[in-house]
Order: sequence, then C-alpha cells, then structure tokens
Amino acid sequence: MPVETGLLQPDRIPDMKIPPVDIRYLAEVFSRAAQEVTEVYEDAGNPVEPSESTPHLMAEAMLQLIEVLRHRCEEVQANSELSASDDSLSKADIHDLGDYGLSLLSEMSDIAAQLKLESRSTEIESLALPFGLWIARQGGELSTLEPAY
Repeated sequence: MPVETGLLQPDRIPDMKIPPVDIRYLAEVFSRAAQEVTEVYEDAGNPVEPSESTPHLMAEAMLQLIEVLRHRCEEVQANSELSASDDSLSKADIHDLGDYGLSLLSEMSDIAAQLKLESRSTEIESLALPFGLWIARQGGELSTLEPAY
C-alpha cells in the first residue's frame, strides 16, 4: 500500500505544457489573451481596480516591450558582436525590461483571475517562464521570479 506523502506522485502530475521560448510566439499568445481580458474588463464597466493602469494600457506596454526586445535580438544576430559604443540595449537594460515584462504578465494574470477568466489568467501566467528564459538568453539577469512556479 503506497504511503501518502503529500507530494505529487508521478501518475498524478498534471499535464503542463510550457510555451516555446520564442518572442514572436509569446507576443501572439499574450496579445490574444490580453485582448479578451481587456474586452471583458471594458464590458463589465471596469470592475477591477488595477494598481497602475488598465488592461488595455498594460497590453500595449507589453507588446511595445516585446517589440523592443525582438528588435534588439535581431540587431545582435545581424552584428555578431556589438561594440561598446553601439546604441543597443545593455545587459542592465535587458534586466530592467525583463523585470518590467514579468510584472506586466503578473498583473495582467491577476486581473484576468479577478474577472473570473481563469484559463486566460493561467495562459498569461504560463508565459512568465519562457519570457524569463528568453531574457536570460539575451544576457539579462532576472530578480523577479514570482510568477514562475
């Protein structure tokens, strides 16, 4: 008779799919999920008090952030080595932008959960791990790991 330890047993581990570490894929999934959250938020008469901004503004900020990061990645790939005088983002900038992106994902996920959009909340939250990994691969260091569990 197996002993119940309170830990997940291999036959009880839920299927969890980690999204690919691809900035374009992350942008597409986030955009689709954020659009639904924004529509429900607006249709409900803005029932959730976000800490700083509306879901629409957070979505715009996240998509602009992803565009900046994508552009930086393409720039690095085009020039295998960037000189110190290059206008490209520094590792400190990537760190700051990565933390900001993770906070946007977390806040948007929280709002989706408050709006009872559990599947969208989970979907947005699941983007934190591949987003963080993408940032790390670009040389950024992450100090916020809150959404990735």
